[in-house]
Amino acid sequence: MGAPKASLVAFLDFGNAWNDGEEMLDWLSTGGAELRVNLFGFVLAYGTGQDFNRWRDKEVPTNYLRLSLINPF
Repeated sequence: MGAPKASLVAFLDFGNAWNDGEEMLDWLSTGGAELRVNLFGFVLAYGTGQDFNRWRDKEVPTNYLRLSLINPF
């Protein structure tokens, strides 16, 4: 459990999904940044991210707030 710890993270994510018998679409690539704080068995994160095409077009990214439980086992 320990003391609260914070980290600033940059991320890159890419992927694709398709169905059998359908043409495969273009890959989706996203990037962004996140500030994470560990608090007594939980991770509180605030971040921003979006598709690289939207970054290129200077669109406003989507922000999010996430609370997750750290696995205690």
